Amino acid sequence: MGMFDELEIDKKFLPEDLQEHETGWQTKSYYSTLDTLVINKDGKLLLINNWGEGREVEETNYTGEIRFYDSVNKIWTEFVAFFENGQMFKIVQIAPKVEKEIL
Repeated sequence: MGMFDELEIDKKFLPEDLQEHETGWQTKSYYSTLDTLVINKDGKLLLINNWGEGREVEETNYTGEIRFYDSVNKIWTEFVAFFENGQMFKIVQIAPKVEKEIL
């Protein structure tokens, strides 16, 4: 399984049927240090450091893609978001409710 980061995203960037998904998303596309990434309502990528006292929030200048995913009602759901200097400019659903059987 390994380490990962949690990702929170403003619901306006998600399809309507996923806007109430509340368990959060996971990603291994960043540094996988058990921190929390946030894509805020402006599409900015923020990093919340979960280590130490409090939750320090900092803006990033990340350029690249971040894939994030979760199982929603037993259906694998995955997105890829593209960033330039910490600003998201594109998001694509790459696993649009593709059911995966386990066992």
